[in-house]
Amino acid sequence: MSGEVTQEHTRLLRMGLAEPESREYWRHSGRQIDPTQRIQIAFEERWFGSRAMARVQYLIQNFQARFDAYPSALKTLHRWNSEDLAERRLLCHWHLQLSDPIYRSFTDSHLQERLHHPQPTLDRNAALRWVERHGQGRWAAATAQRMVSGLVGSAREAGFIEKTAALAPLNLPRVSDRALAYMLYLLRETDYQGSLSQNPYLGSVGLSGPDLEVRLHRVPGLQFRKMSDVKDLHWDYSDLWEWARAVL
Repeated sequence: MSGEVTQEHTRLLRMGLAEPESREYWRHSGRQIDPTQRIQIAFEERWFGSRAMARVQYLIQNFQARFDAYPSALKTLHRWNSEDLAERRLLCHWHLQLSDPIYRSFTDSHLQERLHHPQPTLDRNAALRWVERHGQGRWAAATAQRMVSGLVGSAREAGFIEKTAALAPLNLPRVSDRALAYMLYLLRETDYQGSLSQNPYLGSVGLSGPDLEVRLHRVPGLQFRKMSDVKDLHWDYSDLWEWARAVL
């Protein structure tokens, strides 16, 4: 069973959500390519445009951590045929959470705290204070500022922030039924902290407790029933890949 990454790192300093590049990576992931030749082929075929070899190498290495670590997810994303940009960004957000504990904590704690304000906004100064507390003094001021830029930039790409401003209004990204089914099936086969009804992945987009239960009634590939305090969740498919072959 694959698991969420628990060892903190600072890869977000050099690479954010990267939805366009992720989509290209998904598209090429079905090809039979020698892993030792993947970076060279990606560079020569310009998977990511006219990026330098060093940048292509960095992208590939990060995508391996974000997607290859969850093989059934990568096979499913290769088949993902939606032109819905918000949906693809949401999938990238969840995979960045899985592979980056700092982003996972930021979106699960700080963003949710800000979203519960009467006028939800993202304040870069407040974000910097969160980063400094989280880092416990181990980062220089310049590094902390870059981490804030990485966190805020990724949150903006994911759909939490619609415009650039000193106090940017915060919103919850839209979650399609199909994307929700994808993440529920992925979590089912992933080792993570939390439960299916309370976790940082669905919680980061406002889905937990009663709100999640309402959505579960219409998720493709699941049957959810609740009578009084008894909840019953039936999975129509044995795993994510079987779901993908039937639904996508």
